[in-house]
Amino acid sequence: TFVANNGAPDASNGNLKLLGIATGSISATSGGAALATEFNQLDYSYRVDTSAPTATVSLASSTGKIANWLNVGDTVSGTVSFNEDVLIYGTPQLALLIGNSSVNATYVAADSTSKKLSFNYTITSGLNDSNGIAISGLNLNGGSIKNLAGINFSGITSAADNPMYMVDTNNPNPATLSLDNSLTSNNVNRAEALTSGLIK
Repeated sequence: TFVANNGAPDASNGNLKLLGIATGSISATSGGAALATEFNQLDYSYRVDTSAPTATVSLASSTGKIANWLNVGDTVSGTVSFNEDVLIYGTPQLALLIGNSSVNATYVAADSTSKKLSFNYTITSGLNDSNGIAISGLNLNGGSIKNLAGINFSGITSAADNPMYMVDTNNPNPATLSLDNSLTSNNVNRAEALTSGLIK
């Protein structure tokens, strides 16, 4: 029996090799067969991983964006990229910071892989951010993310304001029209000024 402890070399540093089975020490597997019979050989290689998965996050794309600005109904997409294959248990969320508002982007399993998770968020009314959307973390939402060795991901992932994804959901202020006092003193009324092109 070999137990891998913290600090043991992981898969990137090589394999653990079972050099052989000593005479008289052959034992039964869970299926009931002896090891030598089960594998028909004495040397085996096993991968060892004692490190938790790590990740980076970024805003990847958007729909409806005009000159780096997003409006109501536009969608922004974020990704979480892992350094190794992971298994997803539950439905994680990507926490976004838009102005002073914290919102959660939805996990999109169909667009995700074993190393890269995709998330979408649709901009709603009242959200504004002239500095750009930031990513404040990955919310496991009651679930978990593990690598293939069963080690939990627990790192905090974040990204600063991204000026490529600014948000403005305010309606534009209506234009105002005023008649210059000098025109009024010369007995030119608004209609005449508009007709003559003095004001527009």
